[in-house]
Parts: sequence; C-alpha cells; structure tokens
Amino acid sequence: MSKKKWTKEPKVVEKEIRNILIDDELKSTIEEEIPKMKMITPTAISGKYNIRISIAKEIISNLENKGKIKLVESNRRIKVYTPTEKTKKKEK
Repeated sequence: MSKKKWTKEPKVVEKEIRNILIDDELKSTIEEEIPKMKMITPTAISGKYNIRISIAKEIISNLENKGKIKLVESNRRIKVYTPTEKTKKKEK
C-alpha cells in the first residue's frame, strides 16, 4: 500500500472593493433611510450601500450630532444606534 498524499489547496478569498467617495445624492438618500432602520451599525450601512466603514461611521456621527439617532450600546469594537423618538413620530 502506498501512502496517501495530503495536499491543501489555498483558499481563495474574494475581496470586495467598496466606494471611497460618495456623491451628494447618495449621501442624502442614506441620511433619509438610516433613521428608518430599527438597528443602526456601521457594518450594516457599509454592506447595504457598498461604502467603506470609515465613511459609514462619519455619516452616523453626523446624524448623531443632528439628533436623528442615538447611541444605545457601545464597546471597543462596535456601536449600536437607534432612531430617536422625534424621527419615529415623523415617520407615522
């Protein structure tokens, strides 16, 4: 009997290229739709609109300063936001 040769094939990881710059039209649609979400995280926004997480964090901080969303929970890795009561009432 011969020995069985084990060979490992390298795993191919496909990198997704996300947009670095966003135009004013996309930014305005993002700012309108984010307060309608139940749970807001930079990762969710990045995946939904195909933008980088750093840009998503920047947009979230701007909305937090405007008072449209509020911070619910945070730790060193992630921050979770929800819409404020004012924006919830405007939707209805």
